[in-house]
Amino acid sequence: MSQVTHIHEILPYTFNSVVTFPNGDVIQKQLIEGREYAYKTIYNGDVTIVIMDNGAKGVAKRSPKDPYSTQIGHDIAHARARVASANKEIERISKTQSVKERRIKVSK
Repeated sequence: MSQVTHIHEILPYTFNSVVTFPNGDVIQKQLIEGREYAYKTIYNGDVTIVIMDNGAKGVAKRSPKDPYSTQIGHDIAHARARVASANKEIERISKTQSVKERRIKVSK
């Protein structure tokens, strides 16, 4: 198989999150807004590479014993890229915010 590249674009989204105690009392309410982002997927033989828009990369390599599946390769590489992206974000936050600023505030 020759190299194939796909560009994926995710549109902005919004959803509400409510965290409650088992008795139903509200712990926290959040309005979560997802940002628009894009990532590139490269299929090159037995290797699938996902590169996020912040440069984080995930790689999946097919074992010679396994059947070829672009979907499985994509899913593994994408998951690894998202972990790398999250680690970059954690590192960025750790450098720019104090421990006190990073603490989550719980509303009662």
